[in-house]
Amino acid sequence: MATQLSLEIKAEKTRLSAQCGLILGMLQNGRVTNAELSKHALKYSGRLSELRQKGHDVRVVERDYATGLASYALFVNGAEVQR
Repeated sequence: MATQLSLEIKAEKTRLSAQCGLILGMLQNGRVTNAELSKHALKYSGRLSELRQKGHDVRVVERDYATGLASYALFVNGAEVQR
């Protein structure tokens, strides 16, 4: 399953913008915080929206309202992609 997912992600990255492809690759490796995403794309929320519009299940899985830190994860077939 992991190999198939990897091949599918690689194929999808070629159809996405560079930033979307990078973010998708990061999510493929597990949870990513908004702090990490902002290092690669200042408007990361827009890139996450693009990924969702393309059919990727990206969800907020943790949120700390005191610090503003949020963690995002990619889900495939209803299960979170783990590191």
